[in-house]
Amino acid sequence: MRKIGLFFLSAGMSLTLARAAAPAVPNLQEITTLLRANLPGLTDADLNRAEVEGLLAQLHGQASLVGTDAVTTNPPAESGVLSRSAVLENDTIYLRIGRVGAGLSDAVATAYQQLSATNKVKGVVLDLRFADGVDYRAAADTAGLFVTKAGPLFSLGGRPVSAAENKHAIQLPLAVLVNAETRGAAEVLAGVLRETRVALILGSHTGGGAAVMRDFPLKDGQSLRIATTPVQYADGSEFSPDGLEPDVVVNVSPAAEQVYFTDAYADFAEPGQTTNSDSASGANAPERRISEADLVKARRAGADVSEEDLEDAVPATTEPPQPVMHDPVLARAVDLVKGLALLHQARGD
Repeated sequence: MRKIGLFFLSAGMSLTLARAAAPAVPNLQEITTLLRANLPGLTDADLNRAEVEGLLAQLHGQASLVGTDAVTTNPPAESGVLSRSAVLENDTIYLRIGRVGAGLSDAVATAYQQLSATNKVKGVVLDLRFADGVDYRAAADTAGLFVTKAGPLFSLGGRPVSAAENKHAIQLPLAVLVNAETRGAAEVLAGVLRETRVALILGSHTGGGAAVMRDFPLKDGQSLRIATTPVQYADGSEFSPDGLEPDVVVNVSPAAEQVYFTDAYADFAEPGQTTNSDSASGANAPERRISEADLVKARRAGADVSEEDLEDAVPATTEPPQPVMHDPVLARAVDLVKGLALLHQARGD
């Protein structure tokens, strides 16, 4: 009996200590009352807006305002579903998604066919950073470009969304880039490509919002968009409302991320970071080769130049420096797909 009593006493003390360690949540009404009474210049409109913005920010994309004066902290979505396509380093197809919407799968398929027709490509990078969207059918159709087997990819409110059999699926190594602004249908596209084992995800934790959204009208003419039904994977598990964790985490500051997203080759230095871009002896400095004219000039000046040196001399040339990709997420992705391509080639896949 004594041991049992000690056990319950210990458990009770542990629970009490755990409760004491947890930070207390202040009463909102008490805080707003004190702010109204003591913060000069604070209006009811200012306080109301701060409350709404703070509340929505804490919900991490599970609810948002839509309308003319909607509160938003995200940059505007790019106008096109496929905002950029290119071949990087002569062998990697780069496809940047502005938003997941109608026509995306056709745009991706067309860009891939055009770029792969004239280049010997080793892999594909699908950039979903800053991408969003609510068209989950478009997400499924785009994922279907890379999936060979027919079957459900995810479900919405218990209704499966499937991909058809695709004997001509893109089967090159695939890397998907995400960041904190990857939301909604774009997040679902990234998650499904990983779940079907056709892609690896690189970047930072996504923004969430992978759910069926429902709009509720408000008295001021706006609407409150609420994620009422989470999107589920094919196995029934739900997309986390907090977003996806990448397979390869690459942390980049928001300022640098914006610069690199505009120009992956931009030489952006973080505060306190030093670069060697101004060094003449850097790895990318032009290579100067000695010409016969240079040696003849040196001989006339009295230098000891042999006939053998003159015979081996070539016209002076300046090799153009190769551009360096400074975007750490994109650079890691390009290296990854190239490495996977070599592995597949060695295996004979």
